[in-house]
Amino acid sequence: MPKVDFAEKIERYKKVIELDPKDVLGYFSLGSAQSEAGQKREAADTLEKAIEVDPRHSSSYWSLGQVLEALGDKTKAARIYRQGIKV
Repeated sequence: MPKVDFAEKIERYKKVIELDPKDVLGYFSLGSAQSEAGQKREAADTLEKAIEVDPRHSSSYWSLGQVLEALGDKTKAARIYRQGIKV
């Protein structure tokens, strides 16, 4: 299986956001790539921005909850999951 170049993926998604700061999928994809690269704190910040850009993007809530759990913040993760369920 080929090795994933997370730095390249992250830079690509940052460019997408630079072109369109309201692109929820850009933020979601960036947050996902950051999470996969082990950059959990950065991923949480990015996914929070995705939710800010589009509060109806349910996948961003799910991913943010997963990242928060990985960071050990289960209370905030549970709150995010509950917000996502409403969406």
